[in-house]
Amino acid sequence: MEEFYNLDLNEMFSKTESFEEATKIMLNRNVLTKTKNMLSEVLETDTSGLIGTIDINILVRCFLSSYLISWYSYDVFGSSDVTSSTICELELILLSKTITESIPTVEELVVWNEKFLKWKENDKQSQIEILCQMYHDYSRKIEDGDEKFPIEYIEGLKGMQQKIYHQLDKLVDDTKKCLEENPYIEIQYDDTVSRLVDTQIRKLWWDDVTKKIESGDFSDIEHVIDTICIYMCDFNPTNSSEYKELIDGEFIVQKLSNGVMKTMELGELFCFVLTELKKIDAKDSDVISDMYITQMKGQGEIKDIVDCMKYILNRLEFIEKCKEVIKKYKEC
Repeated sequence: MEEFYNLDLNEMFSKTESFEEATKIMLNRNVLTKTKNMLSEVLETDTSGLIGTIDINILVRCFLSSYLISWYSYDVFGSSDVTSSTICELELILLSKTITESIPTVEELVVWNEKFLKWKENDKQSQIEILCQMYHDYSRKIEDGDEKFPIEYIEGLKGMQQKIYHQLDKLVDDTKKCLEENPYIEIQYDDTVSRLVDTQIRKLWWDDVTKKIESGDFSDIEHVIDTICIYMCDFNPTNSSEYKELIDGEFIVQKLSNGVMKTMELGELFCFVLTELKKIDAKDSDVISDMYITQMKGQGEIKDIVDCMKYILNRLEFIEKCKEVIKKYKEC
C-alpha cells in the first residue's frame, strides 16, 4: 500500500503535458507492479465476493484508466464539455475524481470496474459503426469524384479507406460481413451521428496531412490545393485562368520540396484564396475568413496553415452542397 501511495500518481499525471505522455505512465512497469500489489491487498479484504474471479491484470488497467479520465477526459471521450458527454461518460468522470483521491475500497473498485468495462464495450461498438460509415463514405467520395478530381487525390482517398479497413480488422472477426451489416446511412444535415462520422473522417485525413508535412512530404498539399482550385474555378469561371495559374498544386509542391517556396509564402497564397472565397461565401463567414487572413500574414506555422486549408476546403464543400440543394429544389 505504502509503495503505491508514494508513487503519487496524481502528481505524476499533473506534470504531463499531453495525453500521449500520460498514457506512458500506465505502461510504466514500476507503476503497473505497485498498482497490482496495492489492488491485490485491497482484494484480500473482500469478504463479500463482489469482485468474484476478475483478472487482476485487467483490473489494474481499468483502475489506472481512472487517472487518465480524471486528467484527460476530453482525449478519452472526445467531448469538449459536459453538455456533449453521455450519462455513462459523466458517471466515469465523477467516479474518477473520487477513486483517485486515495486507496480505493472494494466497493469503489466494483462500481468503477463495472461502469468502465460497460463504457469500453459500448465505445468499441460505436467505433465499429463509425468506421463502417467512414469506409462507406469514402466509397461514395471515390465514386463521385473519380472524374472530377485528380487521380492523386482519389488515390489518397483510397489509401485512407484502406487504413479504415485495417482498423476494422482489429476490432471485428469478419470485416466484410461487418461492413454489410452496417450499410451507409444517407447524410441528413441535422443528423448528429452523420456529423460525428464526417468529423472522424476529417480528423483522420488532416492528422495524416499534418504528419506528412512535418516530415517534409508535401504530396497531400498538392491534392488539397488542386481540389481548392477546382472548386474555385467551378464557382467563379470568369477568374478560372488566374486561379489555375496561381493555385497550381504540382508547381507549389515542387517549389516547397526544393526550398524555393517557404511556408510563409504558402500563407500568402491562402490569403489570396480566402479573399476570393469571401466573394462567393456567406457574409457572416467574413469575420472568420478575415481572422485566417490575419493569421496567414504571420509566421506561417504548419499547424496554422493546415487549419487554414481545412477551413477553406470545408467552406467550399459547404457551398457545393448548398448549390446541390438549390439545384434539386429548382428541379422539383
